[in-house]
Amino acid sequence: MKINRFNSLFCAIALASGAQTGCADSAATAVMGTIEADSIAGDAKLPNGDAAQATDSQADVQQSNDVQAELPPQDVQPDVLLVDVQPDVQPDIAPPDVQPDVKPDVPPPDVQPDIATDPCKDKLAQYSALHGKALQCGTPFDCYGPGPASIDCPNCSLFYNGKTMDLQNLIDYTPVLTAAKCNGVCSGACADMTKQVGVCTTGSCETKELSCKELDQAASLALAEGAKCSKDSDCTFKVSNMLGCGCPTFVNMTSMGPGKPLFLYMKMLVLAYKAKVCTADITCACPDPNSAKCVAGVCIGQ
Repeated sequence: MKINRFNSLFCAIALASGAQTGCADSAATAVMGTIEADSIAGDAKLPNGDAAQATDSQADVQQSNDVQAELPPQDVQPDVLLVDVQPDVQPDIAPPDVQPDVKPDVPPPDVQPDIATDPCKDKLAQYSALHGKALQCGTPFDCYGPGPASIDCPNCSLFYNGKTMDLQNLIDYTPVLTAAKCNGVCSGACADMTKQVGVCTTGSCETKELSCKELDQAASLALAEGAKCSKDSDCTFKVSNMLGCGCPTFVNMTSMGPGKPLFLYMKMLVLAYKAKVCTADITCACPDPNSAKCVAGVCIGQ
């Protein structure tokens, strides 16, 4: 670069003085040496090499800025992360506390009692309880009260304890069950109650048929119980001392009078005795006492 400048200067002086030898070639060489646009621009504009370096530095800075501009800005990445991660989607997943809300939809164990049950169950249980109580007895003379044989056969009868209200409750409860259609159908024909009596066996009334002799023995026990007294005024009720051909005697009115348990028990025995034709209608030759006194706790006719 310095040589070309020197040659150009020298030729310019020579041409001015009229000496052209050797300058044509040198001038051509000088022109050819400075033909490049970059060199001309550099020589013309920049007095020294610092200007070229500054230009190169600016180019480097511009190139650096262009590279940085091509890179995606840093604030774009957070937007991409927000879209890719989608943190707002996770709350749509059912939280753990949703499960307790689902459990109540499952039918609880107490739903089973809603299954159809027998509407007569309670009524039948009540009837069975009354039936068992009415059959309980304590003495041989308790079982004289007729009542329904069973829930399925209300028209048939058995003998129950006639001294308790359990029998009356059982009788009153029978039409209730019939109206509710809770009773069934009898499995057989009703027994002939006229030939049967109630007997207290091991604490429970049993309905059975006795022989004529057994009926006489049962009547004797009942008359002996009815003849007990504590004063003369007790012995005022006259009855026959036997089921068949018996003689009149006085018994205690408070224990064997009409409507009393012993009286109803004897009436039951008399009906069975006649139904079995255990005696003939005959007149017995017996004395007929007019009164009686209480002697040693027993009514004795006078």
